[in-house]
Amino acid sequence: MQALVKSSMVMDKEEHSALLRQVVDGLAEVPRDDRVRLHLSGHLCHAPRPELLAAIEECGAIVVDDDLFTGTRYITTDVPEGGDPVEALAQRYLDRDATLPCPTRVKHESDWEDELVRVVEASGAQGVIVLMVRFCEPHMLYYPELRKRLNEQGIPHLLLETEHEGLPVETVQTRVEALLERIHRSTPPHRTLEVTR
Repeated sequence: MQALVKSSMVMDKEEHSALLRQVVDGLAEVPRDDRVRLHLSGHLCHAPRPELLAAIEECGAIVVDDDLFTGTRYITTDVPEGGDPVEALAQRYLDRDATLPCPTRVKHESDWEDELVRVVEASGAQGVIVLMVRFCEPHMLYYPELRKRLNEQGIPHLLLETEHEGLPVETVQTRVEALLERIHRSTPPHRTLEVTR
């Protein structure tokens, strides 16, 4: 998803749309993946480094959903098609947190933790990795409530504080492997997830 979003920012729109249609058409042929299903949350300032995302999947997990700025968050709100194009773009920026609440903006009518639990359940994710840029104070202020809600719902989770320069891959892999082990131990052997995405 991150590659699709980032490429849409720089490619010719017609070329990108044609390639995106090929990707969407090919999704029906993707076989079911039995790796541990994870949701990535947070990391709102910039795109997570590709090495970080690769390290997570190399541990035996598959990311089935996210609320990353350069992922699902970027495409959750459409630009209105009618009227003045500049006003439509401005309205999209004003409405973008309505469809997917942002943990760094106070929205009294919605809670990030409620939305995260809902999307985790809808995607069939078995755990959550919260990517938080170190020293991001708004995100850090919301995290205790999020952690409390995930614990109440019995959703295994891991907080990875990241830096713009990146993290040692070995450290990430060790912590992700520990999360996956917790998920394996907490999942009854007879439980199967019948979620298609």
